[in-house]
Amino acid sequence: MEPLDDFFPEVDPELIKQILNDPKLLVAVTRQSFLYFFLIFFGEYITCPFASFHRQLIEIAQDNNLKRAVVVAFRSSAKSTMLNTAYTLWAIMGVQGKKHVVIASRTQRQAYDHLQQIAREVEKNELLKKYLGPFNEGSDRWSAGVRIIPNYEARITAVSAEQENIRGVREGPHRPDLIIVDDIEDSVSTNNREMRDKAYRWVTGELLMIGDVDTKAIFLGNFVHDDCILARLGKLIKEKKMNGIYLLIPLLDADEKIAWPGKFPSLEAVDEYRKGFGDDVRWFREFLLKHVADEYQIIRPEDIQYYDSEALGDFLRVETGGLLLTGIDPAISGKETADYTAMVTGHMVYDGDNGKIFILQNPINERMSFYDLVQRAVAMQQSRSRPYHHFFVESVQMQMAIVQMLERAGVPATAMNPHGSDKYARLRLASIYIKNGTVKFPKKGCEELIRQLINFGMENHDDLVDALVYLILGVVESGDLTVQRVHWIDIPRF
Repeated sequence: MEPLDDFFPEVDPELIKQILNDPKLLVAVTRQSFLYFFLIFFGEYITCPFASFHRQLIEIAQDNNLKRAVVVAFRSSAKSTMLNTAYTLWAIMGVQGKKHVVIASRTQRQAYDHLQQIAREVEKNELLKKYLGPFNEGSDRWSAGVRIIPNYEARITAVSAEQENIRGVREGPHRPDLIIVDDIEDSVSTNNREMRDKAYRWVTGELLMIGDVDTKAIFLGNFVHDDCILARLGKLIKEKKMNGIYLLIPLLDADEKIAWPGKFPSLEAVDEYRKGFGDDVRWFREFLLKHVADEYQIIRPEDIQYYDSEALGDFLRVETGGLLLTGIDPAISGKETADYTAMVTGHMVYDGDNGKIFILQNPINERMSFYDLVQRAVAMQQSRSRPYHHFFVESVQMQMAIVQMLERAGVPATAMNPHGSDKYARLRLASIYIKNGTVKFPKKGCEELIRQLINFGMENHDDLVDALVYLILGVVESGDLTVQRVHWIDIPRF
């Protein structure tokens, strides 16, 4: 065995010598400390010095008062080895004395694989068996999805998001007291909002519910989507809506500082490793933890320009007028399977000769009837006295009636006919005004609209995008909207 203090300089080399020469001390120390448990019983996994983030992972494991931890780290960072395989065993055999650990993954096959890795240590790790065993695992107790460690009266269960109901999982009187969630999503399962919502509901509504008040849950994974489960939980922790720790660990940070210099001693070493993949999209997502555009992506995160709500309010107070513009994408049905009616409103203002559209917070995205839509538009027009409010409504087939109903109700409306153009073509045209900053978005309150824009083509619903596009193209078709000059033909300027 290599000198352990070479890999983890903070450990006491003299203590290590004493531990290795004194079986009773070895047992006492490794049960008390996850650090020494890992260094001694998982020494074969240690091939280079630890990084600072590995110390954070050890602290997460050892803190029994910590109830939630989310770790998003680059591939091959050893997060699963430490916080899934090793920590599961130490949580049972060590001072924490866990009785029922649940390992959760996206598929049952993945969950079984994680369980098999743990079983390998129980069956093959001679040092572990010698000092913390014997485990006396009977073959009749080792099914595909369950591992029993009788002398610790503990159970390890594998579950997956493929299982509809797991709330009955328990070992005797013991509800799960530790849940390890590892790779619960991938790039395919996060392709659209419905799939992400379903997975999130399963985690929060099924998986976490099998625990008790003192159950600890650790989420491990990679960056697969900016709206994935780990990202949502991380946001809750950052906003202090959930107690816990959130770690985001890219291989290189913004200053190109290497997260694991013991494994990658230089940027040249990182670059050499990168060349082995031949896939920049995968590298940026899985190692740098960055959102990158696919080839067909029309709007990228960096294309979105934001405005400060307070600054806009100050600007409007000194303006003599303005226009309120709303794009509407109707989907007239109250059925749960129907699309949503989307209404996106922007405030058109002038700064000298330059026109800007400031998209307002909280666009409407609901299922509603013809009558509800018209009543909502009437209420929107009457709620603001100063700005002139104009509506641009998609009008194909029966939707033509909406414009007529709005006009009869005294609401100025323009019918927007796609004329056979597809959604991609319309968004590409409208994207010009998003990218050049003519159209700006609030920093808060349009998250779903922006998500649909960035993920256009991957989401099941894109109603908010359609409404925004009709707003922008409605202005374009009404005159000549450019970054230099806005000239209105049919709509009065105030």
